Amino acid sequence: IFFLPGMLPESASYRLEIFHFSCFLSLLLKKFIKASNFTLRKNKINRISPRFHFTLFFFLNSFIGHSLGNLIIRSVLTRPRFKYYLNKLHTFLSLSGPHLGTLYNSSALVNTGLWFMQKWKKSGSLLQLTCRDHSDPRQTFLYKLSKKAGLHYFKNIVLVGSLQDRYVPYHSARIEMCKTALKDKQSGPIYAEMIQNLLLPVLQNKECNLVRYNVINALPNTADSLIGRAAHIAVLDSEIFLEKFFLVAALKYFQ
Repeated sequence: IFFLPGMLPESASYRLEIFHFSCFLSLLLKKFIKASNFTLRKNKINRISPRFHFTLFFFLNSFIGHSLGNLIIRSVLTRPRFKYYLNKLHTFLSLSGPHLGTLYNSSALVNTGLWFMQKWKKSGSLLQLTCRDHSDPRQTFLYKLSKKAGLHYFKNIVLVGSLQDRYVPYHSARIEMCKTALKDKQSGPIYAEMIQNLLLPVLQNKECNLVRYNVINALPNTADSLIGRAAHIAVLDSEIFLEKFFLVAALKYFQ
């Protein structure tokens, strides 16, 4: 099982949350899934970016992604070298993944912050998330990625989103249409095409199980909760959520 986190792993608190998630998840899987060769190690994905880390659990050919890590997973599936493993894929668990970008993010505060971050750090990935990396919407990274095969090879696709998350729009995490896109005459049709590109192969594969979950967190009244960051990272740093979610819902998809 490969785990890929999202952006900003250089933050000390975020690295701690990733380490905490990895250790707790490994304990859960070791406890409830019998595996003779279940080991844990860390490495770097240098060819994608030296700032992205992943934790590898040798058991099933499954992926767990958080935030931008989900787009990296989908991109890896399209690599020529990975074609030999496509027929062995098992489960894809997407936690707050911006599969449709952040084009229709409802938080003006977060949008402004991401804009400043993109300008300051010259981040190409943030530009891609807003679908502004090309003048032609159908030539943007996310649109072209939506047309590439990958997701329908999994036996289980589990999409997890939260309305409390202001970093990744709820409909983007769950690959669904939103009211704003329906009213948008310019970008709305492109958005609908991306959804169709992603879901049609999945729905046509009768052996592929697509499930969506909505997460509601009991969050403290803090600045992180106000801007939506607390809900975005709650899936990593909350033992209560992880234990309940895996035991009640997710664990069966890894058996």
